[in-house]
Amino acid sequence: RSAVSFPFRVHAHRTRPTCPTGRVQGGRVRIGRGLGGTDRLIGALIIACVMTSPVGWTPAQDAESQTPTEKEAPQLTRVLVVRSGNAGAYERAQRECLRALGAEGVLVETSNLADLANRRSPAPIGERADLFIAIGSQAAKFLSTRLPREAPLVYGLVASPDRLGLTERARTSGLSTEVGPARLIRILDDALRDAQSIGVLHGKSEGARARVDALRRPLPEGWRLAAQATEEKKFVVDLDALLARRPSIIVSLPDPDVYTAHSIEVLLTEAYRARIPVYGFSKSFVAAGALLGNSIDPGQQGERTGELARAAIDRITHENASSDAGGAEERPWSGPHESAEPVEYLNLNVLKLLSVDLRPSFENRATVRKIGSGGSP
Repeated sequence: RSAVSFPFRVHAHRTRPTCPTGRVQGGRVRIGRGLGGTDRLIGALIIACVMTSPVGWTPAQDAESQTPTEKEAPQLTRVLVVRSGNAGAYERAQRECLRALGAEGVLVETSNLADLANRRSPAPIGERADLFIAIGSQAAKFLSTRLPREAPLVYGLVASPDRLGLTERARTSGLSTEVGPARLIRILDDALRDAQSIGVLHGKSEGARARVDALRRPLPEGWRLAAQATEEKKFVVDLDALLARRPSIIVSLPDPDVYTAHSIEVLLTEAYRARIPVYGFSKSFVAAGALLGNSIDPGQQGERTGELARAAIDRITHENASSDAGGAEERPWSGPHESAEPVEYLNLNVLKLLSVDLRPSFENRATVRKIGSGGSP
């Protein structure tokens, strides 16, 4: 008979189980009887194969018999990007950051700050990534206060990172929206023909005083800095005291303890009455009545943040390799902490009304963006 049987034989009236190595008697399968010559030959071959094979052998377990065809996949660096909100500036900065970071060797997750703060997760936030990127001041503040101290952090589009403790934090680097002191003084020197003094209203914190000292160091020979400490409650009184010292221009430094929408309006109004120009720290500041000012390109900030993040990944990889090799523990890396590359603005209306003696070379500079047409503000 055939060496292969179907498990059931179909008859006209009933179905009975059958077995190729036995026969049915009284509803039971009797093993060992009724074996044909073909059946005995097949059984012997099966037993021989089993007996000569190593116990528990599988092809995957026999490593020596295999030839590796591919290398072990490299470990990916997990990156969590958190932006302060969904405003266009944050979206653009994040987009350029990811483009500069690239996709090689990274696994990226992005999140809005509000979504991340409200999300309930059993795991601490510090375990969600190997590198964290903050886009915006609020995101940087959130991450720096909730991450473990050793967690690597890169920030961009952040005002006053020193106030948030970012410049003193280990394994941290990033980009501030503030213009560097030397760059700011150079802009004023290029723009104003007869400038001899700079007036500054600043807060009373150590960070605010440090920024004023940093602004004093690159002053050209013969220039002086008239600094006036203030706070929101005494802003008008302190502004009057500064105007009485007749600086060539008043420079506003981004400081939430000093400048609010109301104090900016007061500054522009009183300075205009005293016929003293103002340098603002944003495009809207210049549009509201400052003579000169700067603004930050979110795309440029995002691109540079991505470059700093890629450099941080290289540092993390080096640290891990050194640790695996049993090398001496290295001092945690920190920095760089960079200032923004500003876009310069000039208000033509204020220039005409205050009759400021501006250098033609600055006014005609291709990189200077003009606001107004030279008429009334």
